Amino acid sequence: MPRKRLLPLVLLGLVVVAGCPQRSSQRSIPTPSAAPGAPTEQLKTQLESLAESGATFPGYEGIGKNIEAVKADDPEKAAALEKDFEELKGSLGNPDQVKAKAKEMLGKL
Repeated sequence: MPRKRLLPLVLLGLVVVAGCPQRSSQRSIPTPSAAPGAPTEQLKTQLESLAESGATFPGYEGIGKNIEAVKADDPEKAAALEKDFEELKGSLGNPDQVKAKAKEMLGKL
């Protein structure tokens, strides 16, 4: 008789445990480099992030790739942006300089 009473409790416990959703402790954080759209729009999003935070983010190197893509439409603009990007990379230790250079680059878009 005790087995007959224990079996429904065990089954109920299994159903409850199996029905609980698993939670992940990791969150996905969107990066500006994953922004959809044309390279110019992606570049704008990336530079806005730099201008706001003054710190790099995962994938900030994608700025160079987007500048390369801008070359097809406007080689002069891309050349100026490349020069500025090199200067920006040289000032990565100083958030104020990064913000200023990113804002300057945004003005050229």
